[in-house]
Amino acid sequence: SAHLPSSNITALKLLADLEGKWTFTMTPTERQAISGVLTVKRGNGPAGYEGSILINELQQEKPTKITKAEVNVDKFLYAGEVNLDSGTYIFEMTGTIKGGKIEGQTKVQEPDGLVVYKLQATRQ
Repeated sequence: SAHLPSSNITALKLLADLEGKWTFTMTPTERQAISGVLTVKRGNGPAGYEGSILINELQQEKPTKITKAEVNVDKFLYAGEVNLDSGTYIFEMTGTIKGGKIEGQTKVQEPDGLVVYKLQATRQ
């Protein structure tokens, strides 16, 4: 039969929960926290998403190239790269989405090495 199993419909509904504008704080172990706004929307590209990131401390807003996006019940993975003035940063966000809040971590391959940030975000 051609109709989707209900589990696929649920997954699609949950995938949409990654969409929107998220006010975030990312806290690394050794440095000052960074904050800003992560915008996620459906779009072209390998993962079916596109968006941008605004980093308050750098006063830069740049498009994000999303290479992987998965949502499974309340857990998610959102990965890609962003080109800042200081170089290319490859990131992977993982964690949980619950009622307009994200908690998890962001691993960022920065020009001088891998940095792991604690991630907290709230839907605007």
